[in-house]
Amino acid sequence: MDRFRVRHGDRKALTRHDTGDTGRFQDKADGIAYLEKGLEKLETRQALLYAQDRYAMLLVFQGMDAAGKDHVIRHVMSGVSPQGVDVHSFKQPSAEELDHDYLWRVVKALPERGRIGIFNRSHYEEVVAVRVHQKYLEAEKLPPSLVTKSIWDDRCEDINAFERHLTRNGTVIRKFYLHVSRGVQKRRLLGRLDDPAKNWKFSATDMLDRDGWGAYGRAYSDAIAATSHKHAPWYIVPADHKWFAQALVAEKQKGKIRHIGVTENPINDFTNAMLKRAMSDSVWEVFMVGFHMMHQGARNNVFPITRQKGIGTLLMFAVRSIFADPPRVAREMKELAAKGLVEKWLGETGDPLGFLIHEGGASNMTEAAYRFARHEPGVDVVLFGTGDAGHLRTNIASLLKPPLPEADRARIDALFGHLAVGIGLDSNPVR
Repeated sequence: MDRFRVRHGDRKALTRHDTGDTGRFQDKADGIAYLEKGLEKLETRQALLYAQDRYAMLLVFQGMDAAGKDHVIRHVMSGVSPQGVDVHSFKQPSAEELDHDYLWRVVKALPERGRIGIFNRSHYEEVVAVRVHQKYLEAEKLPPSLVTKSIWDDRCEDINAFERHLTRNGTVIRKFYLHVSRGVQKRRLLGRLDDPAKNWKFSATDMLDRDGWGAYGRAYSDAIAATSHKHAPWYIVPADHKWFAQALVAEKQKGKIRHIGVTENPINDFTNAMLKRAMSDSVWEVFMVGFHMMHQGARNNVFPITRQKGIGTLLMFAVRSIFADPPRVAREMKELAAKGLVEKWLGETGDPLGFLIHEGGASNMTEAAYRFARHEPGVDVVLFGTGDAGHLRTNIASLLKPPLPEADRARIDALFGHLAVGIGLDSNPVR
């Protein structure tokens, strides 16, 4: 499911996903069977939501005309009690609504605790349809001084603040863009004309909006990229096959979340080349990164991007056997000094890391290594393995201690921050 989640700032998310994708499902029957299982779990989870009375859930559905929003909402929500669900369809605003700010009518429709609210179209029309059609913006009667070139960025900023406020007060927000191709949209729109039971769905404005396909696509790409965050993510749902869209949304609703990660091999990749390549994709949620006191490349190569994109980091190799072996460190430093890669004195001392052990600093080298790694900006989790309970307690105690003294940390950075030779990443000295 999470391969369909949009990373913040990813303006190419729509072009990256095939509208006809069916994921792991072989055919419609396979998708429907999965949907039925998901609906059973939805019913149970809705009951828990109501009984707990602590959270509300808001589901936002957007998409081009004929993307299948009504269809998905009807089928997916068939697995929950209608008494606990409120569906709101936001059409063109009324005269009363136009006399208020654009979020006013949305706030009135928010779900209360214990309930599920579904928005069939939403406040996002204000940065999509209103952006594409100038007459809609004029109808809102804003003071001319507020209609600036940055109005759409400003509105996305306001929406982010609004949704952050909701999540901080117990509303779980999930947003779905039903991604339909232009060819499938045309077939569905014409089908509304051919089927008397669907004539009511057809509007002349559907064809006008179809003429603005490119403008709508650009507006959606910008809005989704600007407003997809961990607390209120967007999901691109391939919608050429309605049964797949239903199954995908049901999977998300029932809480079946898969986090997709990638692990580098720092023993052979000293410069994080593989992770730097992976950053250009939008599918990764977690990186496993090699990083320690004498292997700091990730500080510049990885962490700035993972922090920007909200990618979690699991740190490998924070503590290595070399740290407990001063003679080996001395040999490594001697070789590096001979190559001009480290300061000359490091190749002449018998304990190059000894400056870390002092009163007010670290009590031992393992503690120093953990404290250095744990407090590096961009590090979320420090990994270690042990089968000894005492060793486990010692490691945890080291991780819980404050950062190394600033002078010690600055010295480590100055002495080793530039190295990209893989020192200490394997059991043998680096040659």
